[in-house]
Amino acid sequence: LEMRAVLSSIKWRSRQLDLVGQRCVHLVDSQVCMGAIAKGRSPSSDLVFVIKRINSLLLASSLTLLVAYVSTHDNPADAPSRWHPK
Repeated sequence: LEMRAVLSSIKWRSRQLDLVGQRCVHLVDSQVCMGAIAKGRSPSSDLVFVIKRINSLLLASSLTLLVAYVSTHDNPADAPSRWHPK
């Protein structure tokens, strides 16, 4: 799911004409996903499928993806998906 979130972000950014050819930063809280995106490969067939789609979109839109690791507790995107007691 983390890889698919990155893919969705790349799809959105590639549709924005003013972002074509730019660098973009994506924060991930999975070191596996970060490593797979950075290397462009993975032994997992599920991850390879998504990585190929990410790479093709990056190539077509001339985007440069910078992936940074952030811990789960510090990730601003995880707050809405976490259950917090009131």
